[in-house]
Amino acid sequence: MSILKKTLLSFCLLTSAFPLLAQPKQEKMKGHLDMIRNILDVGYAPISWKEKHFGWNLDDEIEKAKQKVDEQPDISVKSFQKIVRDFFMSMHDLHVSARFHSTEYASLPFFVKGVDGKYYITYINHEMLSPSVYRMEKGDELVSFDGKLTDEVIINLQQELMSTTCEGTDRCMTELFLTNRIGSHAHDVPTEPIMIGIRKQNQQRINYYQLTWNYEPELVSNHFKINTSIVDKEKLFLEQNILKPQMVSSYNDFFQSLMIKDLQAGIKPGARKSFLPLLGKKWWSSGSDNTFYAYLYENECGHLIGYIRIPHYTGSTDEVFEFAKIIEYFEERSHALIIDQVNNPGGSLFYMYALAGILTDQPLYTPKHRVSISQMEVAQAIKLIPLFETIANDDDAKAVLGDLFSGHPVTHQMTKFFLNYFRFIVSEWQSGKTVTDATSLYGFDKINPSPLACYTKPILLLVNELSISCGDFFPAILQDNKRALVMGAKTSGAGGFVLRHHFPNLFGLSAFNYTGSIAERIDKKPIENLGVTPDILYKISSVDLQSSYVEYASEINKTINSMVNCETN
Repeated sequence: MSILKKTLLSFCLLTSAFPLLAQPKQEKMKGHLDMIRNILDVGYAPISWKEKHFGWNLDDEIEKAKQKVDEQPDISVKSFQKIVRDFFMSMHDLHVSARFHSTEYASLPFFVKGVDGKYYITYINHEMLSPSVYRMEKGDELVSFDGKLTDEVIINLQQELMSTTCEGTDRCMTELFLTNRIGSHAHDVPTEPIMIGIRKQNQQRINYYQLTWNYEPELVSNHFKINTSIVDKEKLFLEQNILKPQMVSSYNDFFQSLMIKDLQAGIKPGARKSFLPLLGKKWWSSGSDNTFYAYLYENECGHLIGYIRIPHYTGSTDEVFEFAKIIEYFEERSHALIIDQVNNPGGSLFYMYALAGILTDQPLYTPKHRVSISQMEVAQAIKLIPLFETIANDDDAKAVLGDLFSGHPVTHQMTKFFLNYFRFIVSEWQSGKTVTDATSLYGFDKINPSPLACYTKPILLLVNELSISCGDFFPAILQDNKRALVMGAKTSGAGGFVLRHHFPNLFGLSAFNYTGSIAERIDKKPIENLGVTPDILYKISSVDLQSSYVEYASEINKTINSMVNCETN
């Protein structure tokens, strides 16, 4: 293992907080809210943007949360967890969330997606919902849910559980939550049977079925006795892998937990295959053991078009090599390339950079970040500067970072970017700043073309409301550099890297995430809350949901055909 990996990947700072005398439950809860407030005041980079864009104020929101605690004399742990959840929701940030220690979970064996107030079934686990009894199929309309119109249930659930200001993303997340309730997200987890109403395609009659939730009970008790005679010594832990910035949805744990037997259905965010059908006559495809689902197909004019699915940005050097090999094949044989990045929950910044570098023969400008800094980041930088100053050549660089860094060849030049970035952090702190000026993360203001492969032909990039974090940044980079035409729905607007915090407590709070930077594009507009607006907007239709996305596939082919000058009647 390289020197840096040995010394830094486990790097963490342990800070003892001031002891708090044991207090009544409500006072302890408000003390924990103050602790959260202090952490965010130091580390949450988009504070100014949130105040400007929404009128959001950290102190005001903490006080509102405290008032909710005071209003409940016999407040339960679950009620406090909801208050904490709602506080984080007030920040309108997909990177921000709280998680709680809980095993309680309930699910129903189907998923839905809505269009214009109507909701259609997109997936059914028939092993758990026998088709001989429950005559439900993909494309059928879910008219009612638990005695109410489905649209009414979705609207109420969205108001309770989601608040990112990207209406499309909030709605897509709520559609997943309709049939999946999770205690670790401070959801109310149902146990009682419900009645659903189903209207089959081309029929007016509504068929009603009673279903029971697949329920996992709560095994983590939230009942405890406050000891008023001892000192409660809290410790605050902050772990940050400083050279591996993460840009992933705070709901990624939920996505991974979704109970979907048929992963080829394309419903699960981050799945190898998306919901898109085959786009044409297939001439070649990647093996089933390949990370990337890819194929080469023929369009109406006889042109060969490449298609590759990027399911997420959580990968390593091996995956970068796989991607490069496919792109090299497409460069030789295809006229254009379709990249499917719908339902992508994000991942690692440098892995995403490595994939982007394979798609260009010119350097690509990257978004700049305003980074929240404190003594911790400065101390880390001061510790690393002497190490990077000793690097005089490529061999020295490889001794520190290894031969490859997230798929990027390690060179002396790369380490100089890191060194300059660490010096920048120290300089910004010494000038009195707690949020830096806009800068390129780790000095990489451009992504150089990859030596592994290079794609030079037209690219169509597909995105949607569940393209999150790195799923926002990838289309932003390709669009800003005019390297790809972006098609679909506006991305989620999760615009920075993610930090994670946890501290010992008796209220079930496992950890919380928050955003440590706020990024801006070439036009100086932030990605946070705004996302990426596609060059070609496409809204999923009811026909798509009832007929395997045939209209979407048709529009994709029309667009890619125009990009390769294929004229059809």
